[in-house]
Formats: sequence, structure tokens, C-alpha cells
Amino acid sequence: MNSGLPRHRCLQLLALFAYTPFDRPAIAVVNAWIPSCRSATWRPFTARHALGQPSTDAATATTMASRPVKSAWFPIHPADALSPNNDYDTIVKAAYLRHVLLETEEMADLIVDLYLSGGRLRGAGNFVVDEDGDIGNHVSEASNAIVLGLGLTSFVRRFHYGIVSPSPLFSEQSDVFARLARRTSTCTHTRLDGGEIGWVDNPQYRGRDSAIPSALIQEVFRRRVKGGDVLKLPIGIQATDNHNNSNNNTSPHSLGWHVIRVDDLHLRPIHPISSASEVPSKNVINKIRPKLKGSGVVPLSPVFQKNAARDNCIEDIPDNEEEGWQWQNEEEEEEDRPRRMIYSIPNAKYYKIVTTGCQMNVADSERIMGVLEGELGLTSLDADSNDDTSGMDASLIATLGKKKNKSMKHEESRVSKKASSNKNSATPDILLLNTCTIRDHAEQKVYDALGPYAAMKRSGHPLAIVVAGCVAQQEGEALLRRFPEIDLVLGPQYIPWLSDLLVEVGKGSQLCMTESMLWSETGGSDGRGWNSSREKDADWMVPIKRGHTVRAWVNVIHGCNEHCTYCVVPSVRGVEQSRSMEAILQECLQLASSGYKEVTLLGQNIDAYGRDMNPRRTFADLLHYLNDNLPPNTISRIRYVTSHPRYFSERVIEAVSDLDKVCECFHMPFQAGDDAVLRDMRRGYTYESYMNIIRKIRAKAPDASICGDVIVGFPGETEEAFQRTLDLMEEVKFDNLNTFAYSPRPNTEAADWANQIPTDVKSDRLQRVQALAAKHALERSQRYVGTAVEVLVEDRNPKNGNEVMGRTRQGRQVFFEGDIKELKGQLVMVEVLEGRTWSLVGKLLSSPIKV
Repeated sequence: MNSGLPRHRCLQLLALFAYTPFDRPAIAVVNAWIPSCRSATWRPFTARHALGQPSTDAATATTMASRPVKSAWFPIHPADALSPNNDYDTIVKAAYLRHVLLETEEMADLIVDLYLSGGRLRGAGNFVVDEDGDIGNHVSEASNAIVLGLGLTSFVRRFHYGIVSPSPLFSEQSDVFARLARRTSTCTHTRLDGGEIGWVDNPQYRGRDSAIPSALIQEVFRRRVKGGDVLKLPIGIQATDNHNNSNNNTSPHSLGWHVIRVDDLHLRPIHPISSASEVPSKNVINKIRPKLKGSGVVPLSPVFQKNAARDNCIEDIPDNEEEGWQWQNEEEEEEDRPRRMIYSIPNAKYYKIVTTGCQMNVADSERIMGVLEGELGLTSLDADSNDDTSGMDASLIATLGKKKNKSMKHEESRVSKKASSNKNSATPDILLLNTCTIRDHAEQKVYDALGPYAAMKRSGHPLAIVVAGCVAQQEGEALLRRFPEIDLVLGPQYIPWLSDLLVEVGKGSQLCMTESMLWSETGGSDGRGWNSSREKDADWMVPIKRGHTVRAWVNVIHGCNEHCTYCVVPSVRGVEQSRSMEAILQECLQLASSGYKEVTLLGQNIDAYGRDMNPRRTFADLLHYLNDNLPPNTISRIRYVTSHPRYFSERVIEAVSDLDKVCECFHMPFQAGDDAVLRDMRRGYTYESYMNIIRKIRAKAPDASICGDVIVGFPGETEEAFQRTLDLMEEVKFDNLNTFAYSPRPNTEAADWANQIPTDVKSDRLQRVQALAAKHALERSQRYVGTAVEVLVEDRNPKNGNEVMGRTRQGRQVFFEGDIKELKGQLVMVEVLEGRTWSLVGKLLSSPIKV
């Protein structure tokens, strides 16, 4: 029978069944229920698959031992992942709202549709109006009447033909919702302000006057909204408490409708934990620290003070607003004064940060450095080591890829020597390790790195030690027990509040902050911007210190909901939380105004973008939105990582093919070529369904590069299964392939399986995969020889000062002679003379291209 559900919802059901034990009759019903939504290559789930157990065939049955089955339900909505100690009403103090007030539900539906589609009517082809200005015949008569009645014809026509061009700073012109509010809202209080209501308090806290009724506010928070959500609510909705009951028999729907957009949340991440709570908290705050065993030394930390410029713009919060915890913008509590005298020394000046891991960790380190410098006034020990022409922060240079090539090793050595010569006598006041847990023995590597600094602290040296990133989130309080010298264990979700946490560290506290947390654009626990307009976001967002001056990372979605059996990411990065399109655009516009030419959109599973929003958005929608609203002659290239084949959309292929700013490069991890291994990994696709995606890419974007990730030696992988991986590589011929040997990671299902592959077998397979990947990469490079390619110049060649380095739209490195001071950040045409395995060599053909 036909389910009537879209395919992606059915796939979500299948994924849920993969995590939950069902009996065979129930699974049979499911398989019979959704055949029309299932792709031709999607195999029906069995009871074994629903239990999360690997499939067994004749070749592997003898090697499979009984495995513990985890019957877990994984939350999808971010608020569902919060703990009882950190629930929605506890941490969400307020929401920043905009609205459009309309007379009928039909009008509200149209406004929501226009907003979500960027001025287009969904299901209506391209745009609402034809070239002559008339509304297209394919739009319903009801929509025609509403568009004409609201006077939106010129609005949509102007959006279509680009008469209104976005300004270099975030403004109403790039905010469709604000423009719709000005044109259509009947609210006299907010219409001229683009529907801006401002900060609205959670009824659980204090309540301030608002342009919308209290019952509506209660309903907004009852739905546990997040930034980017859009709600359609009737004006006359009744309050949920007894104080607001009304005998009015008028239908609430007859009074009109609000379309409400949630811009952001104001969060209270640090709060007292009730001693009566039955659930232990992952957040630990020790205000009094004992002496270190064996040394008799009380651990000392420097004092951290927020910049005066920032403190001056903070609104004081009434004394009765917070209980048990006072923010540092208020007067210091009496009990804190003796702690400062006992534990603290003069102000911190220098910091050192060491980053390991993927692009997401690099982006997190940029935010951390922004907080340390922008909010606390600290200076990096590597600050003087940066070359004006390198465009690269020395503290990040070792983390730009999973494997360092010779050029990167050379540059790392150069900046390290220069750093040591410039500040060889300085020691950091704060050491911050931003860690990765993907590789084997990651925890031990952190312990090894901490050793010398822990010894300094045990000798009485005042030093703040912070462990952040995935190892911090994974180990939590165990890190404090192993190394009591650590002052702060910081989960990635708490970076926006780092300055507040360090202020408390400077007063002698030891903290572990790893509880689940919602995402907030404004960050900060001190209420900054509490009365500010969203147009001033640039002044009070969490600052970021970029590691490069030409290209930048931009997070678009945090976390992952997939729970592949080998992957630790969901447990250390949390559930998926998408940023609003407006916030992403604003960050890109700020980068554009600073002269950046390329952005890379980041997400652990970027194709899942928007599925946690209400209503759902898609990654293709985001690509169109950014491409349409980035001003000309600014950012000319948009890249993204990382896709998931289960959720990859043809609309993304079309966007890459059609949009001028989106680069023709697809990062599509396949992980394995054997269907049984893919099922054991819980990847949700097959060899053939993956190849169908590749064929569609080749058909619509034939010049695009295709990159991927692969894991060899997964538990139960036979030689025949491994051969299927090689077959897939031969069929695709990847431009670049990240290769990994499987290593068991904590808190993953596959780590407990008995059929682990011997190390020597994994090593042999890894070498064979790498050799084949290098062969294919060289073949793909050879196709450029004799052609002219567009190159964005990024840096000087670290091995040859007369050459510069840039990348093609497909992501291939190109080296050629040129003056970096003249060409950096410019688009130029280069003739390719030689194709190497991972790079190209060419000669400059023209002066910089005008974009």
C-alpha cells in the first residue's frame, strides 16, 4: 500500500527501526508499507538488521561471535537530547522573534511558503511571476488572488530580476522575512521594523511586555523552538495555564494568524544542579580545589578578565535573576574574594593552543582563539610567527588535513622555528588542547601532551590547562580524575561561554562542561545584546580569529544523528543542530566585507542540514540562498563537506551544476564497497545505490571532482568483501581519497564485536588501497594537462619562494611562478603543464579575473 509519506521520512523510519528491537511481524508490515517510497536498490530490513546486528553469509558465519545488542533510541530534536538537569526550560531564558500578522490562514501559508523558498512559490516552477510581470498560470487561483491582494507581485518580480541587490552587510534586503513583514503585516507596532519583536522571555523566567499575547509566547516555548524555526499560530490561541482561561467563544482562527520566526535563543548554560536530582550531571563545578596529592601544592591559575569594552555594553541582571551562580559582569560575591586572593596571580597574557583533527576542530579552534583574544585580550605565543604572505595561523598549520604532504611539513617546520626564535623566553598562561578522538590511542596522546604542563603546575607555576574537543567530550570528568591539574574540560558546545568559564577558573574553580547544549548564535552567559537589535549581531556574536586570509570555514550544522556502528562522532558532537540561513549568510557577508574569496561550509553530515528545523529546510535550499545573496565581486567560491550517500539529493547536484559560486567538487564517503559490510556499518546504502549517485554526478557535472573516504579492515570484512571496495574505486576513480584502517573507538558498537581483523591484514589492505588511490589521482590530474584552469591564489609555495599556490574549482592544488603580494586572493587563469598525483604545475596566462 502507498504510505503517502515522502521518501526521506520513510528512510527515517527505517533508520529508527535499525536502532530499536522489533519483532518479525512488525518489520514485515513496515516492508510491505513503504515499497513505493523505497528505491529499487534498497533492500527490505530483516529482524537482524533492526537489532543492529551484522548480516551473516557462508563466508563469515563461522567468524561471527554473539554480540551485545544496544537497544537505544537516539534523539532527533536537539531539545530531546538535553538531560533532566539541563532541560529546555532550565537553559532557555529568551528567544529573539520576528513576526508577520495576517488575516487568514491562507495568507499565512503563502507567506511561509514565500519565505522558505526565497521569494518563489513551492511547486510553482521557477518564480511567481512571468517575464512580463504576470503571475504564472501554474500557480493556483487562490495563490494568485492572495499575491495580488497583498501587493506582492512587484516584490517577487524584484526578487526574481535582482533589482534589489544585497548590501555588503546583513540587512533587510537579504532578509526575505523582514521584507515580507513590511509588505504584508497588519501589526502597526512591528511592521516598519520588519516584524521585529525582539527578545521575548521564557515564561519560566521573568516576563516583559511584548507585541504578542502571553498565550502565544507560552505556545512558542512549549514547542521548544530553536534558531531558524518558523511557526504559524492563530491569534486567539488559549493559554495553557488556568490564569488565562477565557469564556470567549470566538474561534481563535477567525481573529487572524501570526507567522513567527525565531532568530536565536538566549541560553543559561551554567546553573546550579539540584542535590535532589536523581540523574548525575556531566557538568561539574568544583569551587574549592584540594592540594595535589604527592606535592602538597594548591593548583594555581592566572586571573582572566573580560575586555572593558565588552563589559560596558552588558546590561546588569537583577540580583534575584540568578540563584546560586553570579555572572562575572556583576559585582564579585563575598565568598569569591578570598578565593581570588588565595588561588590567583596577576592577569593572564599569553595563550598556546594545539589543535588535532578534522576541519571541524580547526573551525572550533578559530572560535576559541577569537574568544581568548577578542573577549579576554590574550595574545598567542605564535602571533609573531605569522608571515604576512602565508595567510596561515601557526597554531593551526599542523591540522589542515588528515595527512601532511611535504609542503605542509616544510611550512610547519618554518613557522615553528620562527615562533621559537621570537618568543623563546615566554611561557603560556593558558594551555588549550583541542583534541580529536577518531584515531586509535587518542586519549593516550592527550595524556602524553599534558605531562610536561601538569609537571609545571605541580611545581607551583600558575597555569590554566584546558582540554577541549572530542576527547574532552568523550572522557568528561574522568580527565579530571586522571589529571587533577586540569582546570577546565570543555565540550565543543560550550565554546561560546569559554570566557565566563575561564573567569571562574581564575578564581580557583575546576570545571567540566560536557552536558548536551542547544546552539546559540550570540553565545555568552552574560546577557550581552539583551536589548540589542539583530542588526547589531556583528558586534556581539562570538568572535572568530581566522586561520587564513583568503578562505574560511563556516559551520552550517553541528552534530550527527547517524550512529554508524564504527563512528564516535554522535557521542562527542551531539545531535544535529542546523544554524539558520540568515545567520550563515551574515557570517559569510562579514567574511566578504573582510576580503575573503572562498568559504567552505562544514557539517559532519551536511546533507542533513535543515531536517531538525521547523519547517524542514534542505542543503540545496541553503546553497541557492547563499548564491543568490552574496554580493558580486566578493566571495566567488562556495565549497562544502561532508556528504552522506543516504541523504544526498539530486537537487544538490543541480545546484553544483547550475550555481556560479558553488564549486564543482563532491566529497562523498563510501567507506566500503561490500553490501554486507555497509549493512554492518549501518550506512544505509549499497554499492549500486552509491554508484547511481556517481552516475548522476557524471551526467550533470562531468567536470566535477569526486572525493571520498574509505575504511579497510572493518570487523568481519573478508578478502572478497575488500575486493568489492577495490572494484568500486576502479569504477569511480576518485580525485582524492582519504584512507583509514579501522580502529575500535569507545562507545561504538563495532568496538565490542569479536570478529576483529588482525592488524597485519588491515595494514596490507590499507597499503593496497592507498596505492590504487594514488594511481587514480594521477590519472585524474593528467586530464588537466594542456588546458587552462581558473585558480584562486592562496599562499606562497613554501618550498619555492618564486612560486605561488592556489586551487582549481575542483579543489586541485596548482603551483606556478608569480608574486604572492600581487596575486594573493586573486582569480587567475593558468595553463597546466604537468599533472602530478596530488597537484598540478602550470604557468600564469592572464592578469587577475574580474568577478
